[in-house]
Amino acid sequence: MHEPAMTLMLRLGLGIMTAWGSLFAIAALGIDLGIAGASGSPPDDGSVFWPAIRALSAINAFAIFLVFAVIALRSRYLHAIDGVAWIFALMFFYPVAMPAFWFFQVLRERRNTLGPGEPPDPRP
Repeated sequence: MHEPAMTLMLRLGLGIMTAWGSLFAIAALGIDLGIAGASGSPPDDGSVFWPAIRALSAINAFAIFLVFAVIALRSRYLHAIDGVAWIFALMFFYPVAMPAFWFFQVLRERRNTLGPGEPPDPRP
């Protein structure tokens, strides 16, 4: 039996979470590097953001990474090496790779995951 495709609302929700994580990562990196560059040392707590926002953003980033990693590995339209390459990009180039993955693999989804025991689609 096939899994149902993601609804549009779910895809848009993942997009909002992706945008939040990417924008926060860029802002936090820019602010932290700006402060470290101006004072010669990083801030005492590692960031100027409130602890709750930092914690929520870290949870969001990890959750989105896990969801996207599962989508990449179970995609019928990606070869295994391409799924692993996406996961590598998601881990090391988060602010750029997350929105790209969301757009190309989630927003434009075509019943993208394999059912149990279902062979991959041979078409590229």
